[in-house]
Amino acid sequence: MMLFDPTFDALSSPDRRMYLDRYFTVPDEPAEDPSTQPILCTSYQFFLLIADVTRLARAAGPFCQSDMFTWQRLHDELRQWQRDPQAQNEGCMLYILAMRILLIRIDTSAPSEKVEERISFLLRQGLGLVQSIDADQFLIGYLLWPLAVLGSVALAADEIRIVNEKIALLGSRRALASWVRSHLDKIRTMTSSLRMRLGYLLGVSHDQTNARLLLQY
Repeated sequence: MMLFDPTFDALSSPDRRMYLDRYFTVPDEPAEDPSTQPILCTSYQFFLLIADVTRLARAAGPFCQSDMFTWQRLHDELRQWQRDPQAQNEGCMLYILAMRILLIRIDTSAPSEKVEERISFLLRQGLGLVQSIDADQFLIGYLLWPLAVLGSVALAADEIRIVNEKIALLGSRRALASWVRSHLDKIRTMTSSLRMRLGYLLGVSHDQTNARLLLQY
């Protein structure tokens, strides 16, 4: 939910993160097949990365030097995760693509046309994963996050259909999935700009997005 509302960001304080280790340690009697574990089969550092990327993408105002360092650090971490064998499952890769889209949105070094082109390229990759992924392998809420990001930048009817069909499968099992779909439908009516759509998804206003991008010019 923190994707839509920053008040749900329970990890905003570094002090809160130190208590999470025990939830992600290897159990005394692990399952025979680790892939049956529902939390994307990865470490909690991956989830901290998701929270950090979301937080930076949502921040309002022009980029400062600290933001630029943070952007580069998160970008480098994502590249490392792409090469990590632990992240080579469809769930993790879907998250990685969604995070790359959020980072590209706030890349102040790239012109808007290039940003839209990169986002569209990553969207096509993500839709390929969406079509092949088995939703039953993961807890419902974990798939909604990347689906919401991809759905917010889907433009063509076929792209929207692919995302909506997967959300519909989840919606039969959880009301939140239906809410996400209706939220995406509303976002699509607001603007054709992929950058702005992602901003609305994150709860960032049009004026805040423009202020963030001032350093481009």
